[in-house]
Amino acid sequence: MRDARKRNRNIGTAKSGRGQDNRMVVPEAWADARRLWARLHNPVVVERSIGGRAMPFVIEPPRPPFLHQCTVDDLTELLDLFPLADLRDISLIALRQPTRKQSLASLVWGRLVYHAEAAGVSGPALIVEAQRSPSFVLWPKSLQPWVAAELELLRSDGHVVSNESRYYRIASAAPAMRATQLFRTIPHEVGHYVDYRQRVVEAGMSEPEFSRTQQIYWARPAREREEYANRYARAFLNDHGTRVPFPLRFDEGSIRGDGLEPDWFQGPMAVA
Repeated sequence: MRDARKRNRNIGTAKSGRGQDNRMVVPEAWADARRLWARLHNPVVVERSIGGRAMPFVIEPPRPPFLHQCTVDDLTELLDLFPLADLRDISLIALRQPTRKQSLASLVWGRLVYHAEAAGVSGPALIVEAQRSPSFVLWPKSLQPWVAAELELLRSDGHVVSNESRYYRIASAAPAMRATQLFRTIPHEVGHYVDYRQRVVEAGMSEPEFSRTQQIYWARPAREREEYANRYARAFLNDHGTRVPFPLRFDEGSIRGDGLEPDWFQGPMAVA
């Protein structure tokens, strides 16, 4: 029988709340109710035609040592390959600078936002995050099977994965980061929206139906939603194998003509 007089073995551990008041979290500004991705500082809005439809790109200037790994022309060329129906509800593309704590807390290449409001535009948005260049992250050895699969995909994109004593060290140069963001993340996030639109937007037209189908969508296991997006991305790449991947689209004159600075983007020297 355990002696109750002995020291509680949970004291000083996370179970007793240790560290919960000082763990690193991304702070929220109380006066700004917008989500973190939407608080863009001094963004520049650029418009491109995608499938004959005007698409706004909202670009936040990155802070050194961060750079945008994909140019607006990169993204335009890729998005122009998607079926028009799959992009018809996407309202904007944002190139965003993460805060320092956000970049330390997690590695995020990009994301789908189901409703965004930025630079006077609202609706579903694709968000592409600026990355520290070059960069590295450490992943623990104890990986779930789907995370281990992601590690292999990062290797195939050109990231250098080193097997160290306690961690996997993932070193990322510019070509690898661009490949991951442009040719895997964007198709994956478009797949998420295609899945959402088919199951929620098109399935429930009345307000009660929309609410019900939305609840059902989010009640699905996260792995099921991820697997759909992965299948969509693989099918997209297989269908466009002769056109994807393509070289960096970096035109300094075009960049300046859009009111942007070339040094906000990873240039051709870094991806040569």
